[in-house]
Amino acid sequence: MGGGIVGLAAAIEAQRRGNQVAIVDEADPGTGCSFGNAGIIAASEIFPLITARRIADLPRMLLSRDAPAVIRAASLPRLVPWVARAAISLTAARQGGITRAIAALNSRSVAAWRDLLAHCKASRQLREQGMIRLIRDQPDFGALEEIGAGLALHGMPSRRLGRDELLALEPALGKAVVGGLLHESDADIGEPYALSQIMLACFRAAGGALICQRVTAVERTETGATVEAAGKFHLADRVLVAAGLASDKLLRPFGVAVPLQAERGYHLSLPGRSGLLQRPVTFQRESCVATPMGATLRLAGTVEFAEADAKPDWRRAHRLADQAAHYFSEPLAAADGAVWMGSRPSLPDSLPAIGRLAEAPSIGYAFGHQHLGLTQAAISASLLNDLMDDKMPAFNPTPYSLTRF
Repeated sequence: MGGGIVGLAAAIEAQRRGNQVAIVDEADPGTGCSFGNAGIIAASEIFPLITARRIADLPRMLLSRDAPAVIRAASLPRLVPWVARAAISLTAARQGGITRAIAALNSRSVAAWRDLLAHCKASRQLREQGMIRLIRDQPDFGALEEIGAGLALHGMPSRRLGRDELLALEPALGKAVVGGLLHESDADIGEPYALSQIMLACFRAAGGALICQRVTAVERTETGATVEAAGKFHLADRVLVAAGLASDKLLRPFGVAVPLQAERGYHLSLPGRSGLLQRPVTFQRESCVATPMGATLRLAGTVEFAEADAKPDWRRAHRLADQAAHYFSEPLAAADGAVWMGSRPSLPDSLPAIGRLAEAPSIGYAFGHQHLGLTQAAISASLLNDLMDDKMPAFNPTPYSLTRF
């Protein structure tokens, strides 16, 4: 259950393995957090989200409203214990293990999407042209070198680009851009909601059912599990929980620790500007990205630690245009841009939760992918279904188990 991109991918994968599958979710599949993401299969994003440097920045994040990452004061009571858990992962050995575990998923992510989209007869959705990381200050070349070297250790190809090479690939870039790094393993899928609708159509065409009801509880039975929704009980041999931030409430009755934190992101979609770029670009200093998407250019990014239902600060969305404008040769008129905000479900060690409950083996889970929900959806679906089928996975699933908490 759960109609986000991870849940939809898991449902299709279960269906491909000969199971009769229903998705139980009160919302239209595809309208979760991935609805507004940057549409990038970001295989190169293998480094932990929480680092010693970022924790040291917490006081500044609390005082600033315009930084790439900010904290709403009202979220502090919930955030402090989450940060304390995150601090446990800051040793060099732990950070190295987290990076290896993210890389194990990400290095397989594009191939998994290639396979899933071929099954959905939508291979053209996948654009394998890489992503470019841009800098506009000479001192930032050191950061590019460090990132490239770290990626090489995990078999992730990247190529440093000078200004002339950048302009040959992306002529719309402006004079301020001095260099970049081409992440050759990355891809993009266009508009995420359109992709979700293609996947849903594939799911339904193969006999899948969509039940639009709010799930209130999951219970184990002698032969499987039940899903309670809208006062009704749906019996199943297996239940897969892929409900993002709501996964905590559903799994808590099983005595499972799920330290999820809402990490909100914004986007600004600029109509008629998709022709500026051929592929996604990310702005190193500003920590945001631009992706050509249908008839629009989507600017996405920022981190805002806040309660999921807190009122959006739409200035953060509109500010993305000011940040991106440094990198282009022509102005980015943002007055008629469409804004959006969504809450990423993030766990304190930067890893997703993928596995099955030891005390209830008929119940599996996949959530907490933070910034990498779209990237890791297809490979997470494959790994989860291998575990539910008692099939040996292609790589070690232990780092993603909730037993780590």
